[in-house]
Order: sequence, then structure tokens, then C-alpha cells
Amino acid sequence: MLKIVSVKKAIVEKLKSLNIKIVANEIRSGFEKPAFFIQIIPVEMSSDPNFSNSTLLINIHYFSKEKTELENLKMIDKLNVLFQDCILEIDGGELTIEEKSVEIYENVLQYKFNLQVVEIIEEDESKYELMKELEMNI
Repeated sequence: MLKIVSVKKAIVEKLKSLNIKIVANEIRSGFEKPAFFIQIIPVEMSSDPNFSNSTLLINIHYFSKEKTELENLKMIDKLNVLFQDCILEIDGGELTIEEKSVEIYENVLQYKFNLQVVEIIEEDESKYELMKELEMNI
């Protein structure tokens, strides 16, 4: 089963190419800018015995060095290029990025997208006795 921590690691790995510090969400002041915060919010989760389905909202906060609109617009372009393939590689699999959006609030860029995670739950076949002999009449 896919772990939310694995999703965060994959996003961090993708953002590393921008050479901007990624700060833990617990630190809210006194950090060096520019910096990213990554917030992952499970917005929907459901499952049954055969599969699980969840939607994760990813919110990448960008704190620019000078807090200018131009810096934020340039970062939007960089993030669009970084996530243009709409694929996030996680633990040997791929998730599709859906519904990208951007918001700038108090000079902090918020780059958001959804990840839809559908997983088949493998049934434990070891609890069943194996068939010994099969006779067929044709």
C-alpha cells in the first residue's frame, strides 16, 4: 500500500533540481528564503476488500527571497516545467497529477495539484487449500 511519506519524498526529489531549500512544515519563522514548504492533505479515502481509492491534495508553498510578483511568476513557470509530464514516480510506480492550480496569498505562491491513488488489494491466497485433482467431462 502506498504511503503518504513516499509521496512527499517523491515531491522533494523532484523539487531538488530547483536548488531551493525545502523546510519542514513545523518551522514557520526564521528560515532562509527562498524556500519551499510541502503540504499533503488527504481529502478523500475509501476502500473495500478489493481496492482502495484516495485523493491527495498537494500544496507546494514557495516563499520568494524578495517577495515580488515577478519572482512568483518565474517560479510558476519553473514548477509548470518541472511537473509538465503530469507524472510523479513513487516506489517503482507512477501517479498522475490532476487539476493543477496556482494561488498567491500575501506574496506566498501556492502551487497545488491532486493525486488520485487507486490500489488493488491483493487477496491472501495462502489461506485457501490448493486444488488436488480436477476431473472434467467434455
